[in-house]
Amino acid sequence: MNTAKTRAGILRWIEPWFAGYAIVGLMVLGVAPILIPLTVDGAGGNATDVGIVVAAFYV
Repeated sequence: MNTAKTRAGILRWIEPWFAGYAIVGLMVLGVAPILIPLTVDGAGGNATDVGIVVAAFYV
């Protein structure tokens, strides 16, 4: 039996590799903008340093 035909709902339209790609996207764009400023602040940086790092991240 073909597993692609047995998947129900929206899962039948999504390829299995997309889950890994989505997780990478969430990690890069979801967690990094939060953790990078915290790392700079924890290393003794001030608000200007945090702003420069965040701006550089989005360039």
